Amino acid sequence: MPLMEAGSDTPETPTVRAPIGGEQLRVPIQYRPGFQALALLPDDEAQAALRAAQTTELLSASALTRRMEQAAPTLEGQGREVVDAIFSLLAYQERLPWTGEELAEKTAKSTTLAIPDEKREALADRIAAWMLADAVALAAKATDVISEQERLFTSARILTDLRPVFAEAAEDPPLGVGIVETLKIDYLDAEGSDASFYVALDTGDIADLKEVIDRAIAKTESLKQWIGSAGMAYWGYEEDENAGIG
Repeated sequence: MPLMEAGSDTPETPTVRAPIGGEQLRVPIQYRPGFQALALLPDDEAQAALRAAQTTELLSASALTRRMEQAAPTLEGQGREVVDAIFSLLAYQERLPWTGEELAEKTAKSTTLAIPDEKREALADRIAAWMLADAVALAAKATDVISEQERLFTSARILTDLRPVFAEAAEDPPLGVGIVETLKIDYLDAEGSDASFYVALDTGDIADLKEVIDRAIAKTESLKQWIGSAGMAYWGYEEDENAGIG
């Protein structure tokens, strides 16, 4: 989730490469709305949202977003974009030659952000403050730790095909039709690039896959209960009513 100095205006994905140093930062498209929303937030709501994030509770990004939107109603529907934008800075701050305040200032001054010039100084202050907020820093660290994997799942689908079976004479009607299921899994590789792989399945394979997934869900729910009984916080990418502390 890096900020970068140069590149095309295409959505950036997390990558192990550190951004190039320089005076002008280019903010990836997917993070611009979050920074822009933070810049245009009224002062009183900006302060209220920051106070909501100044907690040592381990909150998921979803829980943090809800708290922020409750404190700053203007951000309703945009809170997650703000959270993800700040996360993008924290993810690579240690790899950059700048302090948090310097990174915040360079981000606010980026010409890739469509905000009035008079709002940039305040945006820099807000970004710097948000980067120091306990709940934001903890959630960003949890995201980084959990996502430290060679491949990260992004989506999946099963494609269903009908394949006719012909006799020797191709002009004759097919003797029958077979059903082929193909599982497509999309993921991010270690370099942050999109990739996919395909696996052919039959009806039995799908049943086996469902059984494995159902078992994994049951084990996860059991572990959540154990974590709660041990007095520890559960952190997940997306929080449901029983997850986390928020």
